[in-house]
Amino acid sequence: MGSNAVLDAIYTRRSVRTYLNKPVAKDIVREVIKSGFHAPNGLNLQKLRFVVVMNRQRMHTFLKEIRYCIGT
Repeated sequence: MGSNAVLDAIYTRRSVRTYLNKPVAKDIVREVIKSGFHAPNGLNLQKLRFVVVMNRQRMHTFLKEIRYCIGT
């Protein structure tokens, strides 16, 4: 098969369920968010919003509030 970056990504993708306890570089986070704006979303009718939380304590606080709001 020829070299196609999209197909290579599809065929070699894997699920990650454990993570390292180290921060992700801001330029990588920005690139991932930028790519998210190009993902399909319901006929492109939905506005996309991304929230990036770099502070672990704040992340846990948000998680508790979200769980409370959605009732889980």
